[in-house]
Amino acid sequence: MIKKELIELNKKLVRFKTISSNKSELERCIRFIENYFNINNLFKKIFYSNGIPSLLVSNSLSKNPDLLLNGHIDVVEGNNNQFKPFVKNDKLYGRGTIDMKSSIAVIMLIMKKLKSTNKKISAMFVSDEEIFGKDGTKYILNKGYKPKFTIITEESNFDIVIKQKGQLTLKLEAKGKSGHGSQPWTGLNAIEELIEIYQKIRNLFPKEQKNTWNINSINLGIINGGVAPNVIPSKAELILDIRYPTNLKLDSFLVRFYGILRKSSVTYSLLTKTNPMDSGNAIFFINKLKPIVEKQIKRKAKLKWTNYCSDGRYFSDSKLPVIEFGPTGANYHTDNEYVDINSLVNYYEILKRFIIS
Repeated sequence: MIKKELIELNKKLVRFKTISSNKSELERCIRFIENYFNINNLFKKIFYSNGIPSLLVSNSLSKNPDLLLNGHIDVVEGNNNQFKPFVKNDKLYGRGTIDMKSSIAVIMLIMKKLKSTNKKISAMFVSDEEIFGKDGTKYILNKGYKPKFTIITEESNFDIVIKQKGQLTLKLEAKGKSGHGSQPWTGLNAIEELIEIYQKIRNLFPKEQKNTWNINSINLGIINGGVAPNVIPSKAELILDIRYPTNLKLDSFLVRFYGILRKSSVTYSLLTKTNPMDSGNAIFFINKLKPIVEKQIKRKAKLKWTNYCSDGRYFSDSKLPVIEFGPTGANYHTDNEYVDINSLVNYYEILKRFIIS
């Protein structure tokens, strides 16, 4: 029965084209979730920040629930077929199945079926996690919500994520002097100057970047410049995505970064900065959750550190106990994204037993 409910609810959620930029569709999906809870004993409140909707559902009016389940409905871009979910070999395919509408469906069922528990539980449904979460999770927390423990319900293959890297996004800009491409000595090539500085910055990072949590990493994600092959480019820009495990590691990088820029005409601007996630004082809750997980999935659940980030960072910023813990799936942000359906049933059972315990 639970399995069938989860599949059908997932399909309905996936059909909403909740791309981060599509505010009307985000609104429709949030309203769908709100209407799902048209039952007694649950309190609902919709928040708006910069036109982006979020929904808080709770079985009490407390701003300090015993447990908060957090999930996002927004997804990355996809073609129309990706919003037509289908089941094959006990896997549900479609955009946002594992990232993360499958967890949204589980949260919805948990809130509906356990609404009368003596524990104060809340669910936070946000719609901007893919674009840094400042108008969803961060906005609501700034309203004074301080849950005793939060689970970010992103996919984790039933391991418990206790640390995540922070993110720094930087734009570098160079200005040169235009001229004819046949006479490069008459101008100043902005792209060349920018590449030269980038190479110096790149040398601050390990030559071979590996899946090692305790180091900084860098990705050159965007570069723009030039108007034609036969014109010396007068301006150029690039955007860097830097991930860092601790603020000390970031500070060490920034000291050397500023030193490089001081010796050039290249300028920089800070586009985004979010802190690392740390589970902090969540050990009491982890010790309760871990044996429940292991009993359900019949294997050890690891405590993990990850390179990516989530809205868990905003709970860490407020010194609130938080972990990331979710079901099994693969290929998020790609054509063949899927969630393992049986893992959703396990996930539901684990959360139910954790709440009851």
